[in-house]
Amino acid sequence: GLVVMKVADAKDEELDQVPIKLRNHPLVAPFESVTRMYALPKYNEVDPTPFLAPFYWTFFGMMVADLGYGLLVMLATAIGLWLIKGRESLRTTCKFYFSLGLSTAIWGAIYGSAFGFNLPFKLIDTNTDVTTILLLSVGLGFLQIMTGLFLNTYQKAKRRDFHEAYANGLAWIFILLGLVAMILGPMIPGAAWLGTVGQILAAVNAIGIVLSSVIKAKSLGGLGSGLYNLYGISGYIGDFVSYTRLMALGLSGGSIGAAFNTIVAFLPVWARFSIGLLLFVLLHGLNIFLSMLSGYVHGARLMFVEFFGKFYEGGGQPFQPLAPVNQNVQTKVKSEE
Repeated sequence: GLVVMKVADAKDEELDQVPIKLRNHPLVAPFESVTRMYALPKYNEVDPTPFLAPFYWTFFGMMVADLGYGLLVMLATAIGLWLIKGRESLRTTCKFYFSLGLSTAIWGAIYGSAFGFNLPFKLIDTNTDVTTILLLSVGLGFLQIMTGLFLNTYQKAKRRDFHEAYANGLAWIFILLGLVAMILGPMIPGAAWLGTVGQILAAVNAIGIVLSSVIKAKSLGGLGSGLYNLYGISGYIGDFVSYTRLMALGLSGGSIGAAFNTIVAFLPVWARFSIGLLLFVLLHGLNIFLSMLSGYVHGARLMFVEFFGKFYEGGGQPFQPLAPVNQNVQTKVKSEE
């Protein structure tokens, strides 16, 4: 017969109980583990995985940044994918680290580093272009924060909470853009006007945050909450400083690898290809482990604090489909003669 199913949207009080199942592109799906480590999105929240994936991938590579380490991780995970059949969770983990190994190899080529040795080619020299790496790190952080604020604006506007969409999203986008314009304007020849535009943009939206709080409260009592919101500029300064770890960890990992190579080079020639080779493998194995652990942990911190803090709450319940449990069931087949 015909089965009729009625589908209804969840009510506000039911949002925390709606089971969540993430669905992403195969290139993005391995990064769902990062989202789950924090919390699944609620029913009325956007899945942050497609937005965090490119940032996490880039940040991890910047913090490890060694062509040799990246190729080793790719080789190990490729072998794992070849050997592991049917265990989807392990295969997803291998895909995750294969992707991170690729990012590590790319940034290692950009920095010209492989197992601590300097390659004959490089786009950025870690010895002389420290300022460039610092600006690149903070610039990528700025882009991620702007993405978080845009998602905040979108989600709040979708719920028709226009005050929050402006005061905690759109207004801060304009304020931060204005501050950047104020900094870059005097530095660019013939672009002094850019600094003036930045001042106006930041000031208008700072006033807008206060006015929107007063309008929402329908009294001058909203003045305090508006000014407190503006005090959040100190938090953004801390956020940008946090992204300097992309530079610090990338430089430290390469320096440690180079130091290990120097230790092996001090050995006599006859010892370099015996105990020296073993020492090389052990020391760089330790550096790979520590570098990847740092990239994993600090990458997650940048996602959870600096990025998720701008738009994401989480708290969704995982979808657990009904399935038979057969591990305690024994079947006996009796052959007929």
